[in-house]
Amino acid sequence: MRKFFTTFLVGTLLLVSPSIQAQYVEVGGMAGGTNYIGDLQGFKPEIGAFGPSVSLMARWNRSPRLAFRATAMYGSFNATDYRAFGNLRSRNLEAQTKLYELAVCAEFNLLPFDVMDGKTNAPYLFAGVGGLYFNPQARHEGKFIDLRPLGTEGQYLEGGKPYSPFQVVIPMGLGMKLALWQRLSVGFEFGIRQTFTDYLDDVSGKYPNMDALGKQNPIAAQMSFPAISTTTLPNQRAAIEGQQRGDNVKTDRYYFAGVSMTYSLGSTRKMEYNQSYRNFFNF
Repeated sequence: MRKFFTTFLVGTLLLVSPSIQAQYVEVGGMAGGTNYIGDLQGFKPEIGAFGPSVSLMARWNRSPRLAFRATAMYGSFNATDYRAFGNLRSRNLEAQTKLYELAVCAEFNLLPFDVMDGKTNAPYLFAGVGGLYFNPQARHEGKFIDLRPLGTEGQYLEGGKPYSPFQVVIPMGLGMKLALWQRLSVGFEFGIRQTFTDYLDDVSGKYPNMDALGKQNPIAAQMSFPAISTTTLPNQRAAIEGQQRGDNVKTDRYYFAGVSMTYSLGSTRKMEYNQSYRNFFNF
């Protein structure tokens, strides 16, 4: 996965390299924290749910107002019913999910960003499209195991359908960039990713037939409903089937906040006399 990220960014640089002398390209990275909104956590963020996030970035500044960028990001979050209340806490589910994202976005600077002209800071908005691979896990006997291959909601029983770990995402957000000198810039950014899946936490629909799931895979039944055990009465196990396990109406989202640092590869001398850079979409 790490090699794929590197290849993605190198390829992006090669595509834009003929324009480096005319409109400058920056490369760098971002570090921060990731969290999510889903079945195990609503709109109120829990501090304990945050996981680390790191990104590699290549940004092509087309004009003082417009930039395009490619990013490769790794992030994670930790969701659990332990911090919930009432019936949700008794559900006793958890998910530690790893996120791998590739995205391309357009940035619109609300103020002109032109280092050579003394315009060294600008708030910006961004939006784009990306691809996501995610892998939810949970603890079993002290070790984290992958949840998707288990089919905790009966995805591998007759009539079930596994969910895909690959998803299209819509990145959007806002930030602030500040040039420390002609080539070095820092930034602060908050972004949210709209997904088209409800399974970032491996929770979405209803409980399956627990006896059938247990016969197929005892670990899957245990991870589907941790409160169940071999001593649970058959009629109690049967009563669980069909009950709501998650909220299958909504799709999950994840978000992050981070600090970036980028280095310009462009020729500052040619940037200074580049009128096309200043005139393009610069109002």
